[in-house]
Amino acid sequence: MSIKAIIGAVVLAMVLIIAAFFLNRAQPTGTTPAAADERQLLDFRPRDVVRIIVSTPDATHTAARDDDLNWHYLTSNDEQWPAVISSQVLGALGDFSALESLNVAKDREIPDDASSIRVELIDGTVATVRFSREALGGKLLATVKKTDGSDESSGIAETVHLVDSNSILPLAVPGPAGWRVANALHGVRDSSRITLETTSEMIQLAKMDGRWTVRSPVSARANSEAMESLLETLALLDVTRFVESNPPSRSAAGLETPRLSITLERDVRTTDDEGRTRSRVESTSLLLGDPTDASGRFLFASPSPTSSLVMEVPSDRITQISTAPRNYLALTASQLAKEDVGLITVRTGYDTVTERGFRRHRGEWREMLPDGDSKSIDTALLDELLAFVVEEPGEPEPASTDEMISAGRVTLHDASGRPLESIDFGYTADRTVFARSGAVDVLYYDFSPPALLNLPAFSDRSLEPRQPAPITMPGSVSPSK
Repeated sequence: MSIKAIIGAVVLAMVLIIAAFFLNRAQPTGTTPAAADERQLLDFRPRDVVRIIVSTPDATHTAARDDDLNWHYLTSNDEQWPAVISSQVLGALGDFSALESLNVAKDREIPDDASSIRVELIDGTVATVRFSREALGGKLLATVKKTDGSDESSGIAETVHLVDSNSILPLAVPGPAGWRVANALHGVRDSSRITLETTSEMIQLAKMDGRWTVRSPVSARANSEAMESLLETLALLDVTRFVESNPPSRSAAGLETPRLSITLERDVRTTDDEGRTRSRVESTSLLLGDPTDASGRFLFASPSPTSSLVMEVPSDRITQISTAPRNYLALTASQLAKEDVGLITVRTGYDTVTERGFRRHRGEWREMLPDGDSKSIDTALLDELLAFVVEEPGEPEPASTDEMISAGRVTLHDASGRPLESIDFGYTADRTVFARSGAVDVLYYDFSPPALLNLPAFSDRSLEPRQPAPITMPGSVSPSK
């Protein structure tokens, strides 16, 4: 190739490169570069946002921040549902807060089916961005309106801009609807009280001094394993779907007479600016209705009897929630710690009643005598009796309303002789031994009685009502004996 040909090829290549450069810089039809003072469309701090409203032609979704800096999703009638503003959302909000114009779009209009994002700031400032729904080449048509919140008609922007779609869409899709907490019940682990109510039964559970108790239908100790299972089930109960398009009526969803209502209460204590402590009770509820379809895999649910919010939850989670009170009762006759017991009295018999007392002294048990003296006894016998009372599981149920004839009674005292708990033993009509502690009967179908309990054999007369004889304390013994 000649030198002239080579030079000509180089010149032609340079001409093509320069032409391509200017073609790429050419503005889209009807657009001009934004002036320096028009380029910055929004400029606010994301932490100052107290409300975000995303509107499309189909729906409007709102998220708002409360005084405790917690975010909530607001339904159409301002019902609150907890929301989580994740790090990705905060990043999207940061990009939105610094929205810039790429070009001014002359002779262009925002389509009628445009969407919008409205942010309200803590100082009352309101910024609304309307934008085209479809991004072309990574760009959207958008207008920006900024007001002080007092006059919504002011601040209307006539200028249409081309903006980077990545500064808008990540905040709009899915928007507040996708920020909602998935848990159907909130704050399960922080609950102080739980109520389970069906059409025929109500169970009330309460946590006192860190331990769960049954408050209704009887007042009794709770089964710690059953409570842990209940808490785990409630904490993992998620909303499968929020029914927002054509939700059924409450009657059609079975929510007017729900099959199960769950209510959680949490005691909240706060300190005001003057140092005064204030208490309030926060309540969360969930009503479970009918199956959503013939498969029965999901149930309709709602947060309250007056709520307009309808959800779907998995039915297999609900079937794990027991509504039988006896399933929440402690399995043992006593829940005292063995080391807290320093004195035990045991009485057995019907017509002829025998009563014995045993005191723990220096790690060993001694039998107390009527004359105030004491004698040694096999410590293993007392350990066996204590282990039976506080560790042997049975089948608990609310105590029968029938009067009980005690075939035996074990009373547990502390080291100073103060009674801690009395447990009566008797027989059911089918000869099953049971222990009554307070308002609970614990049945022992496979009964292996400790030797010291020495219950009399079952007899028909043992079921006849009679007034139990008064309990008399055996003679005390001084620590030196």
